[in-house]
Amino acid sequence: MNSTVSADDDYSNVEQFALISLNVFEFVSHIFLDCPFAALNFFFIFTTSILHSNLKFILLCQSGCIFIRGIVRFEILLEDFWTGQIVSTDGGDWQLRAMLAPIYFRNYLAHVLFIERLMATLWAKNYEKWRGWHFSAIWFSIVMGLTTLNMLHTSQQVGFLTWLTFGFVLTLALIELFLSENVRTTKQMLVPLLLHLINLCLGSAVTTIAFYRPFANKFCYDFFGQLTLAAVSICNFLIELTMIL
Repeated sequence: MNSTVSADDDYSNVEQFALISLNVFEFVSHIFLDCPFAALNFFFIFTTSILHSNLKFILLCQSGCIFIRGIVRFEILLEDFWTGQIVSTDGGDWQLRAMLAPIYFRNYLAHVLFIERLMATLWAKNYEKWRGWHFSAIWFSIVMGLTTLNMLHTSQQVGFLTWLTFGFVLTLALIELFLSENVRTTKQMLVPLLLHLINLCLGSAVTTIAFYRPFANKFCYDFFGQLTLAAVSICNFLIELTMIL
């Protein structure tokens, strides 16, 4: 998925302007939107005693993933500006893994959130009294295992496992979103779940394009990749904003 553009590449002035504009837009969004709101939300969630412990841990992980992803992207973009590159969607190998780890983890969080809200509906009478650590320990171990598996197969090129994983998770998210219409407590999280679904759609789209390589023009890949990164940043900000509101 790596795509690095310098001033020497054969891009028209309009194409270079489009790439730089998206880069600057994403850079600013990390400074003023997703990172500060994720940090603020993390603090509010951490200090509150209203939320159920299971839901609280999920939302803390969600804000943490969004914050880490934003910080890594901010560092990559800052380095690109310093070195004079127009756009670098992945950075180095360690930056790629540091950026993708919270993305993989966050992608699974939406499913955990749905399951937790489903449990709160099915066992409404006893759920508030059950504040053990077992559910959090189980889902965290499973999600960490799946994230690690994805990270072990992560490279600068999109592989079949990455493409298949995004497709499976997206399909599962669509089913859960449909079911959430009939789950009372899940309706409270409907907007964040929908935004998670949009993130998955964006990730699935860019992964599919990178895997099948349908375009002959290199600019198309760079533009679509950078557009996706900027759009995900806005979706992450909206997730945090809707949680605060």
